[in-house]
Amino acid sequence: MPNVFTPEPWVFSNAYLIQLLAQPDASPLLTDQTLIHDPELRGFVVPYAEDETHFLADFANAFRRLTLARQRWARIGLDIIHARHGAVC
Repeated sequence: MPNVFTPEPWVFSNAYLIQLLAQPDASPLLTDQTLIHDPELRGFVVPYAEDETHFLADFANAFRRLTLARQRWARIGLDIIHARHGAVC
């Protein structure tokens, strides 16, 4: 596969973060290089690269919260639409 940065690009893991630490200037994205070169941002990368379980748990929690927030916003949007059109929920 051309332009693949990790050995298994279709597997969700912390492999990208590990690779960033191993070869920071090889990243295809300048924004990701900043994750390594900026000391504050690097503080997020290193723990996740070192502990895949921690990375996956934090990602799952953030994704769950984002999904729940989207559901709440969708309900609010429906309430607004129904209120504007006089519909009863």
